[in-house]
Amino acid sequence: MAIVKKTGRLSSLLYLIASIPGLFALLYVPGKLFVKGNPAATFHNIAASETLFRLGIFADVAGQTLFLLVALSLYQLLKEVNQRHALLMLILIVVSVPIAFANELNSVAALILARGADFLSVFNEPQRIALMRLFLNLRGAGFDVAGIFWGLWLSAWPSRIPLELYPALSWHHAHGCPIGHQGSSRQQSYVFHEA
Repeated sequence: MAIVKKTGRLSSLLYLIASIPGLFALLYVPGKLFVKGNPAATFHNIAASETLFRLGIFADVAGQTLFLLVALSLYQLLKEVNQRHALLMLILIVVSVPIAFANELNSVAALILARGADFLSVFNEPQRIALMRLFLNLRGAGFDVAGIFWGLWLSAWPSRIPLELYPALSWHHAHGCPIGHQGSSRQQSYVFHEA
């Protein structure tokens, strides 16, 4: 029982630590840089705050990497309850991480467009703004795709968890999926759509 509590506490701690970069990347950075309905202002904000935008990219990749550790810890915790469900949960989380990694390439593309590298001189600023908007919208759609797996892994949790595990799992159960992921993708995905 002591090992279960220790693993549960470790899982909770890892989950909390992995959520911090997610909050920064998915809530703070867009809140500071993205202007709803004004892609030109967003373009200029990203260009002016390149370091903040890069930190957001790094934080998202770091948070996803840490979430793999959360998945492994949760698997260790839940495999004794129902190994098949715990393995399904682990697979769904592991599948979502490369999707989120690849999705950050859309952020990199948006940053390159905002910076205006020399090879982009064939595009004028309104064209670069339109392309940046496309990549940021693709980023939002990528979060929607990864979000399918973020939601599905919850359904893989065993339905009959012993009462002794509830204190260890209560934080996970109450929060559902990684903080900053659920709900934020719609905001990002359609940040530039006209009202």
